Amino acid sequence: MTTILEDRYVNSFYLSLLNGNFVEEDANIAARLAEAARTISDPEIEHLLATPDWRSRLCAAWFIGLSRRAQFVPRVGELLFSNANTYADQGYCMALTLIGTQECVRHLHLYLESGREDLQSWVVGALSEFKDAPPVRVLDHSEDLDTGVEAFRRIVGFLREHQIIAADLPGATGRCVFSSSHIEAICRDIYSETRVQYDSVKPDLGSAALGFRILYGPPAIAAPYVFLGFQPGGTKDESDEGQHDGWPDRSWYASSKAPLARQLRYIFAIDTVRHSGLNMIFFRARNLAAWDSIPPKLKTELERFSLERVERLIAALQPQHLIVIGLRTFRQLTQGDGVTVLRGKRGNRLVVQGAFGGRLTSGIVHLSGARVSGEDRELLKGFFNPAAPPQCEGPVTERELISPQKLGNQFSSG
Repeated sequence: MTTILEDRYVNSFYLSLLNGNFVEEDANIAARLAEAARTISDPEIEHLLATPDWRSRLCAAWFIGLSRRAQFVPRVGELLFSNANTYADQGYCMALTLIGTQECVRHLHLYLESGREDLQSWVVGALSEFKDAPPVRVLDHSEDLDTGVEAFRRIVGFLREHQIIAADLPGATGRCVFSSSHIEAICRDIYSETRVQYDSVKPDLGSAALGFRILYGPPAIAAPYVFLGFQPGGTKDESDEGQHDGWPDRSWYASSKAPLARQLRYIFAIDTVRHSGLNMIFFRARNLAAWDSIPPKLKTELERFSLERVERLIAALQPQHLIVIGLRTFRQLTQGDGVTVLRGKRGNRLVVQGAFGGRLTSGIVHLSGARVSGEDRELLKGFFNPAAPPQCEGPVTERELISPQKLGNQFSSG
């Protein structure tokens, strides 16, 4: 019986990774490999390496190499030398090649000096990738060896061409650097998965089936801010507006007249394409009470489905700063209250900070679901954007704010 970890990181990849078969597959495999290498955690990798099955070890080693996690080099070198399984050894060889430190070169030479021939072409190909590596002593030079070395080089060339190897060491963070085409492929996959999920549960949702919405702007890489709300509201299914098909060309936060968008424009410097956002739950609901009224098992399934994809999107988009709209949403997302870094004039919490997905995450008081005074708005603006020039569009007045009852408690507009 397979585990969730194996379903996500092994079963979908091992046949593609074996012998570098992905080179002959469609281009989408590059984005999927990059995403998996970026999102898998160190403990998850350790778990797969501890599994006797060669498939798990093969995939773990590849993800170590693609994300260039140098802390695993001693373990990978040990496994390569242990001669446990030739298939998994391919992954160890590739990991050492892609990380590329002198310790990696030493492990590869130790393999050759051991007299083993089963992976000789891969190791020779690996060492040929290093400019300053010592000469390679080949045990049995043959046409098959040349063919194997060329195949290995073709695999490495594919990885470089599709830009799915993490940044050069030293200083590599162990995170893959995605191209815009890879980001868009990841996003399209998530839209497709969400359509399938929504269609499968729509009959069970009944009158609560109001569609879904994912991104609120183009998927910009390393944007200054990405905003995250709780859930898109709505009173009808708006799928015919194209929200099930993809993201808008312009940031909703930069163009919408909704009170929340106007508040965010006043506090943050927002342009039309560099600021996007999403919600912790993709599926629409009229309000929190309506969402809580759907069957608990189905509600939990949809919340888990959404959060898993939120993690993938944040990992791919790599925002410099994640802004969570609503302190309750922040608490649910980060599983903690965070550290209070800004209080209002009455001592109320305005901004808390913590981490989600290993990056700086700030939770802010809900700007349209809570009554935020003019003085507190200025404090927020000074905290996040102290150098911002005066804007033509003034802050939203209290009369324009949506009441918490109407909003449904921590919902994002749109």
